[in-house]
Amino acid sequence: MDNDQLVCESFWHSRLTHSRRLLSMAGALFPGQAGFEISEVDAVVAARGPGSFTGLRIGISAALGLATALCRPAVGVSTLDGIGFRFSLVDVPVCAMMDARRGQVYCAVYWFEQGRLKHRSDDMVCPPDQAVAMVPGKDAVFAGSGARVYDTVIQNTFPGKAGRSPRAWTRSVLRPWLCPR
Repeated sequence: MDNDQLVCESFWHSRLTHSRRLLSMAGALFPGQAGFEISEVDAVVAARGPGSFTGLRIGISAALGLATALCRPAVGVSTLDGIGFRFSLVDVPVCAMMDARRGQVYCAVYWFEQGRLKHRSDDMVCPPDQAVAMVPGKDAVFAGSGARVYDTVIQNTFPGKAGRSPRAWTRSVLRPWLCPR
């Protein structure tokens, strides 16, 4: 981020583990995509969860290693915040949902106004129908792996009205749903 503007990002979906790919991917961002050297970053950020224990451990360890080598602070952010804030420019509630397995999702609901967070629910672990029921109003965005895994729950709650959000809002890998009520 530079003055609240995203400078660059990278995403991959692979069977390779984070430990085999993460640092080489980070190295490819600087200076190529970012346009500046890694030594110029102000802080290193990593997801602190929810998520898989091994994936979080690898990401946090890599972030702490980079931060230590660069003599910069390391900061942890909620994985749900990472999903929810991708939709900060929409004026409808955003439900970030991650598949927690065993018929559960990690979720939080976000309300933004002109790109700024207005309100955020507490993080929850609950059945997907309870997560969907947390979203009030006529329209909503559902995003994250839980939205993909439990798309039938979303479709049943919003019969005939749920669909993918426009590509301009996010990468298709998040599989978000725009749901008019």
